[in-house]
Amino acid sequence: MPNRLKLHVFFHLYKGNNGERIAEEYIKLLNDLCAGYEIEIRFHIYCYGYHDKEINIVKEVIANSVNNIHNIGYKFNKKSESEVPTLIETQKKVEKLKDTELVCYMHARGSSYRIEAQEKFKLLAKISITSIAAILISILEHKDLLEKYKVAGAFPSVGVFEKYGKYSLALAGNFWITTAGHIKQNKIDEKWYINKWHARHLAEEYIARTCKPSEVFGVYSSGRFELDSKKSNYYEKVKLIVDEINKVHNLDESMQIKIEKYISHKVKKIISRQIRYSEKRFVWKFRKLIFGRTSYIHHIKKIDRVMNKLFNYHNTELYKAEELETQYEAWCKIRKYE
Repeated sequence: MPNRLKLHVFFHLYKGNNGERIAEEYIKLLNDLCAGYEIEIRFHIYCYGYHDKEINIVKEVIANSVNNIHNIGYKFNKKSESEVPTLIETQKKVEKLKDTELVCYMHARGSSYRIEAQEKFKLLAKISITSIAAILISILEHKDLLEKYKVAGAFPSVGVFEKYGKYSLALAGNFWITTAGHIKQNKIDEKWYINKWHARHLAEEYIARTCKPSEVFGVYSSGRFELDSKKSNYYEKVKLIVDEINKVHNLDESMQIKIEKYISHKVKKIISRQIRYSEKRFVWKFRKLIFGRTSYIHHIKKIDRVMNKLFNYHNTELYKAEELETQYEAWCKIRKYE
């Protein structure tokens, strides 16, 4: 059992609307949820969109969230089309880490939206962060998830890219935890990111793109989010998630195999359905021709509702991600029908 965990958090901070304030909330939440446990967190923060005069303001805001100022490293860049530069910098740093060291990715989710629209995205982000804290506590309590699974986090999903048949597993929202060794084995090919539209999505799908369904551990789903979105006590959520992780970990081998088969079957169904829709996506091509790449029909709500009823994924730029059940939810369904 590890006596003390060391976690490297790589944080993509996009200025947008109050990006530094959102980052402060997220960093403080992770720190607070891990307080009292033998977990040492080192933050590597990559800031984009800030002018030179704003650098000290950002540092001052973030410092309010972290007790030990020496546990924060910063890098500033005035421009960024996506999260890809942060991932590239992450890879450079990770090369110096031991393969078994834990690496976490976070970002200022919500900062690219209008202030009045940010709350939903912030709530989703906080649930993802709560899930990461629960995973860390579970690892600390001798259940080393990342020996069996390569990646873990909230909102497991699968999406199919523009090139039909090319699918990727993901953790929707792009908050995850893995090992340095897994990142070292998944180099980013910068040629993928020549197209900035591809860059945005590939950055989100990057960490699990080479994983099998049995290698991605999901600990929270959007179905659960809808059920308890009004609850604000993240400490209680951590206890709930840790309990579910423990139950899955303690299942016998035969049940673990059933869960893996169930999730793999779900992935195959989603891929088949998405490829079928992708091949019929003539509406998307027509929309692009008339409205252009950056003009979306869904800005016009009435038209959007009609199009959604008539055509699946009419405004999907590259892919449509669909969520998977977590291992715990899969177990509950299997148990129900046995």
